[in-house]
Amino acid sequence: MKCSIILFTLLIILSSGFNSFAGDLSTLVPSAKELDPVVISSEPEYYNPDNLWDYINGGAPAYIACGFERVVTFLVMDPDSLEMVVDIYDMADSLNAFGIYSQERSAKGKPLTFISNGMQYGNAIYFWQDRYYVKLIAYETSPKATEFLLQLAHLLTLKVPSGGSIPAQFSAFPVKDKIPNSEKFTRQDVLGQQYLQNGYSVEYDLDGKKYYIFLIQCADVNDAGDKFEQYRLFRKESNSIMDDDEQSFSGTDSYYGNIFFEQKVLYIIGVLGKIEKAYGEEILSGIISGIE
Repeated sequence: MKCSIILFTLLIILSSGFNSFAGDLSTLVPSAKELDPVVISSEPEYYNPDNLWDYINGGAPAYIACGFERVVTFLVMDPDSLEMVVDIYDMADSLNAFGIYSQERSAKGKPLTFISNGMQYGNAIYFWQDRYYVKLIAYETSPKATEFLLQLAHLLTLKVPSGGSIPAQFSAFPVKDKIPNSEKFTRQDVLGQQYLQNGYSVEYDLDGKKYYIFLIQCADVNDAGDKFEQYRLFRKESNSIMDDDEQSFSGTDSYYGNIFFEQKVLYIIGVLGKIEKAYGEEILSGIISGIE
């Protein structure tokens, strides 16, 4: 009898937990009235960090690294049987939502007119708003599919809480040579180093020569100094440093080309690319003067 009571209690707790989990996102799923004449063709499914692999498999680590909390996914179908999958990811905060969006978008997309934080790519639309990252992918590419995508995306921008803007840290980056929509935020493993987190980066093009600027935000000045020294040692061990002093170094990298790094207050700033040494140092100096 006691075992039955305990089991019944556990089932109530688990059921309550699931409903609470689903309820956070279920309110963002459009109703039948809002969608009409479009219909949801499969019941919404919910995933969390423990089972995200069951849905996006190899893509799960990138989402979890960006602070992923949960996702709801469902299929919609129009009267002509055109079907589309919709994913609404709860990324915990707007910076994480921007982060995963920035990693998945490309400069080849077409900006949306009804929201500043969204892009269209043929049969797909990605956008972020507040703490949510939304993806819509149609099962075909056609003018009708494009119209369907845009209408549903517009509806979802009204369902998802408003808010969120490009992180203020990007105001420190120069505009000259910048590739549009190349801003990225990386929560973990910046430049492939586990100890470097919270990296802001932008891609540039100078007469066909690509270069990148990184702004890595640390907890405080001491934390920045420790991590900068750790990264400097990594570069020394890989024989990629040519000139260095206490708070800066420069050298070469087999992938990026020339590299220039400096630590300033709680930031580590880097310029990497196939550009002349004098130009790289000029860029680095300009960024540093802007955050002093």
